[in-house]
Amino acid sequence: MAVKILPARLAEEGDFRERFEREARAIALLKHPNIVQVYDFGDCDGMYYMAMEYIPGRDLAYRMNQARKLPLAQVWWVASDLASALDYAHGRGIVHRDVKPSNVLLEPIAKIDRAGSKTASKLHRAVLTDFGIAKILEGGDRSTRGGMFGTVEYMSPEQIRAEAEIDGRADIYAMGVMLFEMLTGRLPFPAENPSAMVIAHLDTAPPDPREFSPELPEKVALAILRAMAKPREERFSTAKEFIRAMR
Repeated sequence: MAVKILPARLAEEGDFRERFEREARAIALLKHPNIVQVYDFGDCDGMYYMAMEYIPGRDLAYRMNQARKLPLAQVWWVASDLASALDYAHGRGIVHRDVKPSNVLLEPIAKIDRAGSKTASKLHRAVLTDFGIAKILEGGDRSTRGGMFGTVEYMSPEQIRAEAEIDGRADIYAMGVMLFEMLTGRLPFPAENPSAMVIAHLDTAPPDPREFSPELPEKVALAILRAMAKPREERFSTAKEFIRAMR
């Protein structure tokens, strides 16, 4: 089991306890093989915590730092697992709001035979963590209501604008940015500072990933670009639709 301790300063907010209990209770109801399970939550002497499923292995950010580009087959497995997790949560009215490589845990599942050969084609189970943390830190009345929160490298335009309603298409945008980075070895909007990156998310069209990875199939590149469309109405409506478009 793993325990996440939330920043002590949050307890000073007047509505924090109610917000924490509401969001933690909703997240604890999520039971999916690609979402870290929350077993318990509460506070001890003013210290708020969540007791979660322990996932052995590294996170996706570590894997991406080890290998500049990931093979398309590996990206496909990770993306398929994430799509399943996101659509499950979105169907229950919960938006992650901070999808990024460090929030994706990779649990090894491959078996190694005596000759040293891998006996499974899929090497990891991708598990999405920190559901609910964004909303707890951000505040507000509902898990789909606004306020700018997230990680700027993967943040959707509507999150940057702090729009009143944020839906699952914000997560699909972040997933598109992640897949772009996994397949090309770079972010679609590299910038010298967060302000420049924010402006790029709002105003700059993403480059075609084939500019950096010419071997990518056209359908994969086009699907990633659609996932990163500025107007959310032009993105995929579900994560699985995104995955199907890549096939």
